[in-house]
Amino acid sequence: DQLKKIGCSTAKNVLATDRERLIKEADLEEVTVDEILKILKSEFEDEDEE
Repeated sequence: DQLKKIGCSTAKNVLATDRERLIKEADLEEVTVDEILKILKSEFEDEDEE
């Protein structure tokens, strides 16, 4: 919900958004944002390999 509030309604929106903006505007901890980005990046890498 925090990500949707700043206009990140899809995983690609999240990946396209600056990390610092995610931390500040979505009011999330740095560790949380880093984990989200890591997971999403790995998901898209898996899709590219298929």
